[in-house]
Amino acid sequence: MRADIYQWAGEDAKAMSDYKAALALRPNNGQLWFELARLQIINGDIETATSDSLTRALVAFRQAKDPRGESLVLNAFGIAYLRTADNVAAAQYFKDALALRDAKTQPSQRAKTLANLAIATSLTGDYATAEASLEEAVKLLHDLGDLAQEAHVNDTLGFMFEERGQFARALEYYKRGLDIRVQTDDKVLQPQSMSNVAYMHFLIGDISLAEIYWQQAKMLFERNGDESHLLRTHQNLAQLSLVKGDKNTATNYLTTVEQRLGTQHNQEKLYNHLLFSYLNFANGNLTEATQHAADARRLAQASEDVRAQTEVLLWQGEMCLLTANWLCLENSLETVTPTISEERHEQFAVYQWLTLGLKHHKGTLNNERDEIYTTLVDNTNVPVITEIKILLDIQQRLSLNENSSAMEKLSSLIKPTYYQPYLQWLYVKASLGDEESIEKLKQKLALYPTYWRNHLYYRAIPGKEDTVDDLTSKWLSQLPEQQVGDYRNAYFD
Repeated sequence: MRADIYQWAGEDAKAMSDYKAALALRPNNGQLWFELARLQIINGDIETATSDSLTRALVAFRQAKDPRGESLVLNAFGIAYLRTADNVAAAQYFKDALALRDAKTQPSQRAKTLANLAIATSLTGDYATAEASLEEAVKLLHDLGDLAQEAHVNDTLGFMFEERGQFARALEYYKRGLDIRVQTDDKVLQPQSMSNVAYMHFLIGDISLAEIYWQQAKMLFERNGDESHLLRTHQNLAQLSLVKGDKNTATNYLTTVEQRLGTQHNQEKLYNHLLFSYLNFANGNLTEATQHAADARRLAQASEDVRAQTEVLLWQGEMCLLTANWLCLENSLETVTPTISEERHEQFAVYQWLTLGLKHHKGTLNNERDEIYTTLVDNTNVPVITEIKILLDIQQRLSLNENSSAMEKLSSLIKPTYYQPYLQWLYVKASLGDEESIEKLKQKLALYPTYWRNHLYYRAIPGKEDTVDDLTSKWLSQLPEQQVGDYRNAYFD
């Protein structure tokens, strides 16, 4: 029918209009209701899909005693709820669909739903069910010789290990998915696989490889006209540029995204504000950084995205910690505590670090110091840049000696490519009297004259008293009077 042609041409609005016209004539046709719902889900109208179209499709298929159609709709319900982050409901719908999708009669469809179930259950922390589902899916797909679905399951395995903070294992599965898509010349999903591989390289600290894969993905997304993925790739490259200290490139990417954002790009808007906040904070523009973070938080609350809300609140708390705004930090931690989950390893590690920082300020660490410190030093399932950032702050904040376990671990992780942590690393070593680090720090600071912490780092370089006074005055002028005293106590005295 004509709606199928419109779908093929990417004209979803016209296709949905045709499906509605057809349904006016055949209101009991479950397949038509399903096709309409599928397009609604793709286009973000999940509420209408779940409350109306999918419900009508389910009723129609059940009245027709069509278990295949019923399983199709149940699986679609699961996908819809997965997109709204209602992972418990999604998992239940996938389980209901599996009850109707027999391995002998619908092996391919069963494998798809098993993969979907694995995503939903991994997000709820039920990794045993997730792994068992994927193992069954892999066996079914192997028997079928279905390369496209095999790639999909490898992606799902990659995602599951990514969620568990096992980035190296996730990378293995994402690479398998990419290899298959290169083999089958899948031009649509190939750049998405490249992006997955790039992100894992980024998380484990292989910045150069991450950039290569993201640049390749960017080129293919441009060729495919995939605007949504292209915007996110620009943002990923912006974050990578921030890590490298290439602020002009980061600004260009973020500005490009800002100019292309539409009403449908709520997640991208949120992420852009967050990245602009990172950028402005690094440049010492505290007012702009704070405003962008507030805008990101507002968007996260409007979308009821708990994970994004937690991410933004933790960043706001981090800014409070680094600027010695203790009341702000305390309020941020109180607000974010109900949303913290140990299953989200990076967020939990940052939460522990911020908690340690507040308790250290209050003088209430006591016996907790060793426990929190050991937990953070021994952590292996957070992104390497986050791990380095936390360890460096603890090293400085707790005035640990040069042979601390934090310094020992940092020596194996630190790279000059990560410009912010590397400056901090050189400062810590220079403060401990390392002559080579003093000289390297002097050279590096000349490359990053606008970095917000230079007023602190120049203190480790002899003969830079005038520079220290000038930079310190400029930085402290942004802080309220009470906070100036707290900042001096925390970082100068």
